[in-house]
Amino acid sequence: MIFRNVCLSREIMLVPVFLPNCGHTICDLCATTIKNKHNEADNRHCPECRATLPILLETFQQNLLIKRRVQQLEAQCPSCSMKAALSIILQHCCPEQRVQCDNEGCELTMRRRDKQEHNEVCPRTFITCNQCSVAVARESINKHLEDECRKRETKCPLRCKSVVTR
Repeated sequence: MIFRNVCLSREIMLVPVFLPNCGHTICDLCATTIKNKHNEADNRHCPECRATLPILLETFQQNLLIKRRVQQLEAQCPSCSMKAALSIILQHCCPEQRVQCDNEGCELTMRRRDKQEHNEVCPRTFITCNQCSVAVARESINKHLEDECRKRETKCPLRCKSVVTR
């Protein structure tokens, strides 16, 4: 069955909302935009039939019939060739999807399937110092060991040839 979506954003209505005065359906983002224009009476109308909407638009109700039908539409993952119902595609963690590194300060993007491998070499990944058990960014571990680690063994600063802990 084909149905017409009335929506300002021209996006798929993942959360379709029922308009009370005219019965048309728009997406929740458009409904929020209309609701936020409560002081502008000229902008508070249905985008399809121009029916004036009530002043109090506190609660919009979802159009569950359209929501169910949209969820059943066949879709394809934008990153791989998987085809399934939209509801499944939306939950699909595609290994080909481009994702950004989670480590603060790392701007690198990679395929989801390469993320774990990247974390093993990312300079911004926190690793545990094997001397003092403090978490340190991989890029700072040498500086930490040289200047900051409290449990690192080093030669005595008085040159007595003893090995001491800082």
